[in-house]
Amino acid sequence: MATISASAQASGGTDGAVRPDAALLQRAVSASGGVFWRREPASGRLSWGPGLAAIIGSEPPDGTDTAGWWRERLHPDDRERVLDTLAAALAEADAAWQCEYRLVRRDGSYAHVRDGGAVEPGAGGEASAMVGLLFDDSERQRREAVISRKRDEVYGLADNMPALVWMAEGDGHVFWYNRRWYEYTGFTPEELEGWGWEAAHHPDFLPLVKQRWIYSLEHGEPFDMTFPLRGADGSFRPFLTRGIPIRDHGGQVIRWFGSCTDVSEQSRREDALRVHEEILQQALGVARMGVFDRDLETGALFVSREARDLLGLQREEVSLEEYAASVDERDRAKFLAAIGAARQPGGSGLSFDDHRYRRADGRLMWVHHESKTFFAGEGEDRRAVRSVGIVRDITAERTDQERLLVSEQRLRDLFESLYEGFLSGEVIGGESGAGDFVIRSANPEWVRQFGMEGGELAGRRISELWEDEGVPWIRRLCRAAFADQPENFELHLPGSKRWFEVRAYRTQPGQFAALFLDQSDRKLAQSEAARAQSDLLRISRLSAMGAMASTLAHEINQPLAACANYLAVVERGLERLADEQAAALAGYVEKASRSCQKAGEIIRRIRGFTMEGEVVRTRENLTDIALDAVADARLHPWGSALQFKVDTRPLFVMADRTQLGQVLANLIRNSAEALRERADGEIRIALATRGANVVLRFSDNGPGLSDDAVEHLFEPFRSDSSRGMGLGLSLCRTIIEAHDGRISVEEPGDGGACFVISLPAAAPPRADGAAD
Repeated sequence: MATISASAQASGGTDGAVRPDAALLQRAVSASGGVFWRREPASGRLSWGPGLAAIIGSEPPDGTDTAGWWRERLHPDDRERVLDTLAAALAEADAAWQCEYRLVRRDGSYAHVRDGGAVEPGAGGEASAMVGLLFDDSERQRREAVISRKRDEVYGLADNMPALVWMAEGDGHVFWYNRRWYEYTGFTPEELEGWGWEAAHHPDFLPLVKQRWIYSLEHGEPFDMTFPLRGADGSFRPFLTRGIPIRDHGGQVIRWFGSCTDVSEQSRREDALRVHEEILQQALGVARMGVFDRDLETGALFVSREARDLLGLQREEVSLEEYAASVDERDRAKFLAAIGAARQPGGSGLSFDDHRYRRADGRLMWVHHESKTFFAGEGEDRRAVRSVGIVRDITAERTDQERLLVSEQRLRDLFESLYEGFLSGEVIGGESGAGDFVIRSANPEWVRQFGMEGGELAGRRISELWEDEGVPWIRRLCRAAFADQPENFELHLPGSKRWFEVRAYRTQPGQFAALFLDQSDRKLAQSEAARAQSDLLRISRLSAMGAMASTLAHEINQPLAACANYLAVVERGLERLADEQAAALAGYVEKASRSCQKAGEIIRRIRGFTMEGEVVRTRENLTDIALDAVADARLHPWGSALQFKVDTRPLFVMADRTQLGQVLANLIRNSAEALRERADGEIRIALATRGANVVLRFSDNGPGLSDDAVEHLFEPFRSDSSRGMGLGLSLCRTIIEAHDGRISVEEPGDGGACFVISLPAAAPPRADGAAD
């Protein structure tokens, strides 16, 4: 490697100046982490000191054009700028050169370097050489990139907060507002720069706002005030504003971070309360605001009747010391300090203070104290002689304010802890292949929410941690990294009851940050409310059906009993006759009697079910129940003309045979009514198993059901037939649901109507007849 000549750095010289030894100079340069170099414009020679290999991993080989070797390692984007500025410096005999650029390393990566040199003038004033130092600046560049990324994330969070957020320098110069500020006020960043925020304030409040802001700046105390701000529509809305000083290690305020929270709703409530109080004051002739007049030379304090009522005082005149003794000890020193500051001859004489005050009856209240001090004399003789002001009960206001402060503190805590769950990442593969990302940061709450255990997550791909690569929520986070607007969606974690509201936004192209807000409790409450509503509807149906069944049972049982008695009389009369015709008639009478008994049993069962809600279940073959219902239907004229197709495979359920038979009988009567105009009327009953259920499909080839009929099909007292009361299908659904089943309507492909009944399947009876 070509090195700097020792003779060029030798001690001594013709001018008598003492120059450091070359070796000593090299050691000093190496200790500073720099690389010494020397360039001779005439020969084009470029000499390097030791240490270059530590920065870029290589050195120029001996015998090579070191200047050309150096030029080839310049980053293409930097080469022209570096060479032009270097040439300009060499063109001047007494010039200095400084530049930052990138040099390619041996492994192909680039090192960020900081370079600089000075021209050595020759005897004729021309540049004979340039010497300089080169330093590795890669670490500083990396740290600045990390700081810039973190700053972008913080600004991104603040920019998406619902409150009006702002930041100011230590001297109060506001340099940043979040997006909500511009949306609300309608101002541009240029209009709000510095103290431009004054234009958004109400002119009546602006002097006091500035006074308190300047006070906070001068004393380094938090700024806390409520005042109106003008919106883009020209209207004013009140905002609770809080400014917090940010200090350096020495305690010096270097920044202010503040937020303005809209308290319009609170103000509306306060306005309504104020109107109510004014009406009450007019009616009673009592003012809510108390006035005091303090003689500062005698110490006497005169308090108006309204103030006495407010403060619970017994006398018109009390001293400042007596009043201060009732001020809560937590606020007493502050209150006296405010009074003392207002009395200073050089001050404004204005005093305002909020403090807690203990009345004689023991009640603790918040009092707003505001006064104006008057002075007498001039110059050194100027002294405070009188103070006039008001006191006001602000207990309710402070309670609301404290609630707002708690809410604001909670919001700030959420902001500082990045809400509930926070995740930021960088998409792999660009926008076209967005389906995976590298985690940049994740707070502990997000790790807990998603059960991501196993150490540090930063730098790991989400596909390594989540089993289902490319799931929708991962794709939506990746999409947010390239979108102009935030991506908002709900997320349900598979296999759990956890629901999240996710708000993702772009921090930089290809990078995103996302907030995960747990919504599990709200989803659970909605589910439980829907379940309760369903139970309430079912109970309502049972109640209505119970009342109707009780009435019908009472009214129908009497004629049924009479029919049974008449049939018994006829049967006894036929027993006295001996001919074959009488015997045949006796058989029909016996069947009629059994039908009356069966009708009575049906009414008894339905009444017991609707009144008590109980179902007596036994193992029943659903095919036998269907065949019995068909057999009963064929005994009627309207049933004998129909064709029945019944699936005869044995399928068993645990059921009340009478009640299920009544359901099928009702469906058959309805179909027969619809098929009365058709000569080829057909009813089909098909049975099948589906999982743990037995499914019965009941269909016909009639005209089918209208959309309106389907919508209200199972509602009581709704019927398209003039012969029914509209209770059949409602009762059918109640019976099926009492059997833990479900009845629904389907649209058959070949027309007609189709009802589907699903019931829990039961095991068939054992071959040996033993009970299960």
